[in-house]
Amino acid sequence: MSGFAGIGGRRSRLDMCFDILEEVWSHGEIKPTQLMYKTNLSWKVLTETVAYLGDRGLVKTVEVGSRRLIGLTEAGVSCVSSLHAARSLVSHETEPEPAFEYVAEKVLPSLPAYGTLKASTGKFAW
Repeated sequence: MSGFAGIGGRRSRLDMCFDILEEVWSHGEIKPTQLMYKTNLSWKVLTETVAYLGDRGLVKTVEVGSRRLIGLTEAGVSCVSSLHAARSLVSHETEPEPAFEYVAEKVLPSLPAYGTLKASTGKFAW
């Protein structure tokens, strides 16, 4: 999971979204109940967050027989790939990976509610 805020802390909505996207990405299509347990979310929070991600075209619900599964759309796969690239930028490496330009130019400008990237410093500001 992307990160708790410590004992007694709460995850942000963004962390919950990333946790869901990464679990679906790593397992392929997954049953909602399994996703609930893997992301450590209540059923209510999971369904609300999956609906939020679905409204944004990142996840889809697939009916397989009598089972309902949650999977990623192409946009969801792209989002997870960008998330991995962004995480590699803030890891303990001294040199940014080539994906930095892609994340800085394509991904971050589409997320204005989460802050801005300062081109001069390469740092993310809330």
